[in-house]
Amino acid sequence: MGEVFQRPRVEPEERQAFTTTFERDVLRRFVVCAQCGERMRKRSEYQLDHEIPREIGGKHAVENVRPLCIECHKAKTALDAKVIAKAKRLAGETCTGPSRRPMKSGRPLPGTKASGLKRRMNGTVERRNPHGEA
Repeated sequence: MGEVFQRPRVEPEERQAFTTTFERDVLRRFVVCAQCGERMRKRSEYQLDHEIPREIGGKHAVENVRPLCIECHKAKTALDAKVIAKAKRLAGETCTGPSRRPMKSGRPLPGTKASGLKRRMNGTVERRNPHGEA
């Protein structure tokens, strides 16, 4: 009942450049931005985007690539970053060490329980009672 789901780790394929042949095949499928529908006339008006990000298992294939206008691509990339980060957290790829940083050896910070001092609301400082007595 208390089982935690862990996503299997996905190794993305080696990054490949978009060749002109690959880009032409993508543009045969789309002549407008796949997100907002704006017509694209020049190469400087759009960027190619993987619909399913490669980091979470998307393939570098014509079926998974689509053109997006610059603004739509920025928005989708921001959303993809959140999805990829969550997928990595579920796969346990981000938390390799202890959940808290280890304390530095030496003196504790003033005002913490470890220092043994307590500051009252009126500004005075007094020693904490180590046994919790009043």
